[in-house]
Amino acid sequence: MRLRRSVVVLVVVLLGAAALAYAAAPYARAASLFVRVSNIGGRVEAFADARARAVAVLPPRARPPRAGAVKAQGLRPQGRQPR
Repeated sequence: MRLRRSVVVLVVVLLGAAALAYAAAPYARAASLFVRVSNIGGRVEAFADARARAVAVLPPRARPPRAGAVKAQGLRPQGRQPR
């Protein structure tokens, strides 16, 4: 009976850890941007660079708001978009 209880506790802990990892994934991806921008080097930056995607730079154009034209530079991620 004690073994069965231990297995149940272990399964609950593993499911909780998986749910936490799933919920934290977008935040970790956003944090990788700060790691790449700060240029800290080492394993952390190498991991962040491995997950980065290339972007296509679109031609600059002016956007006409109410107060006058504003120059804008567009970027488009290359490859398949995650859903």
